Amino acid sequence: MKSIADYEREDRKLRDVTLCYLVDRNAGKVLLAMKKRGFGEGKLNGAGGKVKEGESIEGGMIRETEEEVGVRVSSFRKAGIIDFYFTQSSEDKDWNQRVHVFIADKWEGEPSESEEMRPVWTNIKSLPLDKMWPDDKYWLADVLAGKKIRASFLFGENEEILDHYVETLGESIGIDDFAKVDLRVGRIVEVNDLQTRKPMYALVVDLGKLGRRNIAAGIKDRYSKDELLGKRIIVVSNLEPKSIGGMFVSEGMVLAAEDDSNLSLLTPERSIKEGSRVR
Repeated sequence: MKSIADYEREDRKLRDVTLCYLVDRNAGKVLLAMKKRGFGEGKLNGAGGKVKEGESIEGGMIRETEEEVGVRVSSFRKAGIIDFYFTQSSEDKDWNQRVHVFIADKWEGEPSESEEMRPVWTNIKSLPLDKMWPDDKYWLADVLAGKKIRASFLFGENEEILDHYVETLGESIGIDDFAKVDLRVGRIVEVNDLQTRKPMYALVVDLGKLGRRNIAAGIKDRYSKDELLGKRIIVVSNLEPKSIGGMFVSEGMVLAAEDDSNLSLLTPERSIKEGSRVR
């Protein structure tokens, strides 16, 4: 049986679709709409649909929302992207799609019924999940709470979810916020055991003109001392010092990437001087 990874390896272009939820924060409600015809008939969902050729994602969302529930969105934010795969999809009925999810907090007009959708205001804290797509229970509450997500779902027959993943993304920041983070190339010159409940090393990292820093790193179960000694890494050099176990003060953070089974320290591709700034 295929998994999401199998579909992703095929690298097929997914058709872009939009999904918009109108949210009234003061009332604690979200606008859902019952699909009256076509794909998803009888289910409650947000407003949205296919993006037309030559149309932007945002433009498609605004147009579809106005066509389906009679309001024109004027203030919104993008809350996530969800890829949907269907084992029942075919060339003549290509249901596989990439859904761009939006939350709108300002709009012109009052929601009204159209040929496609019948809108209804719903309490955010008591979503009628039994009348919605089965994937909604995995991500919609987080999106309505202000979080951003990246997700994929694989549907089989009878709307059974065969495979899925949902990742909550970090809060969006501006370039000025990112500029506050001082990333530098460092070289590990000493590795010692740090006596804590979590397996950690006490690293001494040479940052060139910035001097040497003591940094705690929870990578003891992934790297041996010999693997680390002399290794060039990427370090957050301006992180506020933090006491670890009351005995060790960590003066930075090493950066690493991690998936379900592996952890890898971030390293510069070429040989470069210690203390070099990462931009």
